[in-house]
Amino acid sequence: TGTPIFPENALGAETTGSVFGCELHSYVITDAIHDEKVLKFKVDYNNVRPQFKAIEAEQDERKLTASENKHALLHPNRIDEISQYILNNFKQKTHRQQAGGKGFNAMFAVSSVDAAKVYYESFKNLQKESNNPLKIATIFSFAANEEQNAVGDIADEGFEITAMDSSAKEFLSEAIADYNGMFKSNDGVDSNGFQNYYSNLAQRVKKQEIDLLIVVGMF
Repeated sequence: TGTPIFPENALGAETTGSVFGCELHSYVITDAIHDEKVLKFKVDYNNVRPQFKAIEAEQDERKLTASENKHALLHPNRIDEISQYILNNFKQKTHRQQAGGKGFNAMFAVSSVDAAKVYYESFKNLQKESNNPLKIATIFSFAANEEQNAVGDIADEGFEITAMDSSAKEFLSEAIADYNGMFKSNDGVDSNGFQNYYSNLAQRVKKQEIDLLIVVGMF
């Protein structure tokens, strides 16, 4: 199970087929939806950022990871427009406007720690004057010495804080400090403190005490 490595998305010589042999059977998400084993997807598209249309339409992940394109995707104007769109439409998309309905909270998956940081800061700035701001938190973890084997490959989660660079650790410290301020907690970025934060945050998300959780990779 997992993400197969095919010749077209392999970063090295090895593929799933070369290691394990021919495929015996496949069962993909569309099969699971058809069998009603998972919830269906509801995908909404919007075009609130026409000036970034070309880069947003790009499908080649190698091009998307190029330095100039990464900068374009994290352009402050683009980030603020997306963040404002989310704030403007949050209650509608999470069904919180329905009478008597509690609605849902939401998870915002981004591609990198850099992206998580700029979105987190954008949401904070845009909500400075709000009387009822969304409660926003973030979480990301690192697997030490993990190499990516394929384009789009997601490393396993880990609590190896020492694998973070100083910028990521500083951002996470600030985000946890905001979280501690919201909930009168005392979590941190040391190994035990981060595990406590991870566990406590998961419970608050489950109880819908967090409105929007920004994640990098998987949670």
